[in-house]
Amino acid sequence: LGGKSEPTVSAGAGLASSRGSSIGTSGTKATLDEMQPTELAPAGNPPQTFFTQCTIASIKPDQTMWYNACPEPSCNKKVIEEGSGYWCEAHQQSFQSFKRRYIMSFKAIDRSGHCWMSTFNEQ
Repeated sequence: LGGKSEPTVSAGAGLASSRGSSIGTSGTKATLDEMQPTELAPAGNPPQTFFTQCTIASIKPDQTMWYNACPEPSCNKKVIEEGSGYWCEAHQQSFQSFKRRYIMSFKAIDRSGHCWMSTFNEQ
């Protein structure tokens, strides 16, 4: 129809695949419904890890997709902009820079149900 053709790229292009890697292999395979706790674990207990296959049904539209975090390598706490620096409450210190940490909330679905999840930089 005489229009300009634009190349298309898969939504997952460039993302690492978990096939053949150790991602998720330390957890139990479960559906989303099976992952819902019957009661909350006491504070201080180690987190439970699950491996599941699901589909992202929607991404929360009104969220900020990142936050400014402490530049220290071992700290992921949010910093507060103040004057010419960024204050880290965890370190009780002001820094001249920050690192950007990404976070995304999304609704996941599988054959058993749905739930809201959050994913961060390294996940």
